[in-house]
Amino acid sequence: MQTNLALRITGDSLDPEEITSILRVNPRSSGRKGSVRNSRSPKKIISKFGFWFWKSDEVSYAMPIVDHLALFKSTFEHAFDLLGNLPNAEHVWLNIFISKTEEDGGDSSVEFMLDTTSAAMIAEIGLPVEFSVYGNFEAS
Repeated sequence: MQTNLALRITGDSLDPEEITSILRVNPRSSGRKGSVRNSRSPKKIISKFGFWFWKSDEVSYAMPIVDHLALFKSTFEHAFDLLGNLPNAEHVWLNIFISKTEEDGGDSSVEFMLDTTSAAMIAEIGLPVEFSVYGNFEAS
């Protein structure tokens, strides 16, 4: 199973440089509303809102959720009190991504355990959590 954790911050008037300065952490990607960036395809993407995204997947897709949360905590613990009051941030949340891999087999069900340690860390962080769960890996 592959997992990662992302901090997502969005807002129409969000200033990503200001967020970086406040949090003292560099984002994986960021941009102002209306900024143009490249996509994986030849198309350009125009941002519909300001955004600031940090992601833990640079470390290892194989890490359990609790380890991603521990990495997030060690990276952002100094700023937990700030996350709910960032200037021009309309939405601030965690996304936990979970997906099957070829080694997991070809059926479409995905099961994961959110242990009490992970639940306690999520409560301590104090942000809403979105789970993105993908289980339709097709074995060839």
